[in-house]
Amino acid sequence: MARRAKACAPEPVRRWVAPLLVLLGTVASAVVLLYVFGDDAAKFWWVFLEVVLGGALALGFIWLAPRRLGYRATPSRLRIRTFIGAVEVAKGGIQHAWVVNYRLGLKTIGSELPGYYVGGFCSNLGGLQAFVSRKRGRGVLLELKDGRKLLINPRNPQRCLEPLRLELEEGDERSRSHHADHPRA
Repeated sequence: MARRAKACAPEPVRRWVAPLLVLLGTVASAVVLLYVFGDDAAKFWWVFLEVVLGGALALGFIWLAPRRLGYRATPSRLRIRTFIGAVEVAKGGIQHAWVVNYRLGLKTIGSELPGYYVGGFCSNLGGLQAFVSRKRGRGVLLELKDGRKLLINPRNPQRCLEPLRLELEEGDERSRSHHADHPRA
């Protein structure tokens, strides 16, 4: 009997701050437009429409992107869902799984929004691909056999990754370098 996939959500974040700022920025832009183009009603409405549609698009992306981020584990693979697609990692491709404290630094490629940090990042753990909802916190670092590092931050790492039957190890820089020097048999 096949085990059902277990869906997991990333650590929650306050998601109302960024949309509120975009909404306030859109309203402020509309007020400025009214002041600047007050005499020319035709120009005002076209520019107003552009500002409102642009604000709505940004607001929609900021609201929707964090909600699309998620993780789903089956006995054979881990699926990481992002805003525009998904990344799948086979269980056989995972060398180590560490529970770590992380701090993302410079983004090399990807998306960085409040509640949605996806892509390549430099971090206190080195270069990695992050799929997390917070810029710093506690997460799971997956070291793959091909040398890549993936970072996720499920609310409950043990329960989320249970179908994979991974041995989650508590990790810091010293213990990971020790295991790299002395791999398991």
